[in-house]
Amino acid sequence: MDAAAVHAVHLAAFPTAAEAELVASIRASGLYIPDFSIVAELEGRVVGHALMSHADLDHHGVRLPVLVLAPFAVHPASRGRGTGTALMHECLGRADHAGEPLVLLVGHPGYYPRFGFAPAGRYGIRPPEPMSDAVLLAKRLSGYDPTWRGQLRYPAAFEVVMDDLERPLPPSASS
Repeated sequence: MDAAAVHAVHLAAFPTAAEAELVASIRASGLYIPDFSIVAELEGRVVGHALMSHADLDHHGVRLPVLVLAPFAVHPASRGRGTGTALMHECLGRADHAGEPLVLLVGHPGYYPRFGFAPAGRYGIRPPEPMSDAVLLAKRLSGYDPTWRGQLRYPAAFEVVMDDLERPLPPSASS
């Protein structure tokens, strides 16, 4: 993975550097899974990036590992060409192939349902406080267990974006 090119995509796609910093934070932690860091290239240039890593679902005091997709971005100059769609399908395919039960993300409710995401509250999954239920979305995969319910707990690596997660979402960075 070209770390500088990935960093540039996130800087271009989002209004703050928080998502670009999140990539570096996850890479520096024990959470980084190389197969779950996916780039989209066009003519040899990185134009999109998605990163999936584990967080915990606090299920009655038991910590269950769940996959979170963050960050997910397509460079603004490459939007509208199906890059985000291809990147999302690759993410979901890899997660499902790995036997993950579900993927959670914070995102626009108008963009992600086309990939099977729904409000996480439907599955008994609550966002960390004080995040709104409306922005935490979940996609069930073949390994899904409906008894897994509780509150999402982001690991320390996500502290670089926690302030951004609590604010209203900007226009989609992934379309």
